[in-house]
Amino acid sequence: MRKLIINGLVIAVLAGCSCGSWVDLAPMTGAGCKELEDMKKPANKRALESFARQTCSMAGKVWTGDTRCENEAVQVKCK
Repeated sequence: MRKLIINGLVIAVLAGCSCGSWVDLAPMTGAGCKELEDMKKPANKRALESFARQTCSMAGKVWTGDTRCENEAVQVKCK
């Protein structure tokens, strides 16, 4: 029984490692959902990555590389 509980805790911890929190992209970008697809294009990708890293850094976290549009705002995933 003890081994089962320990295994369950290990699985829970490992599952938590992949999670993060979604943060609105820094307001200074002026980016909305309409602009997200343009931001993902190769010509603009560096700017998106830079803003995403800065946004996560301000939250004391690191950008995971994920972006999405939620509630009419561009969000980046930080952990």
